[in-house]
Amino acid sequence: MQGPLIMPAAHQLGVDPGIAAMAIEGLGVRDIMGYCVTTLLVSGVIFTLGLTLF
Repeated sequence: MQGPLIMPAAHQLGVDPGIAAMAIEGLGVRDIMGYCVTTLLVSGVIFTLGLTLF
């Protein structure tokens, strides 16, 4: 919900938008990568089961 505020401010300051969004949310790279890896593994299992069953 903060995207419309953060992205123009990051652009004006010359900061990478991804870094600005993580800084506002208080998230680190480890937090985001942990979520991404978990999502990758779960979706991989679902995809593999779908290919096997159909």
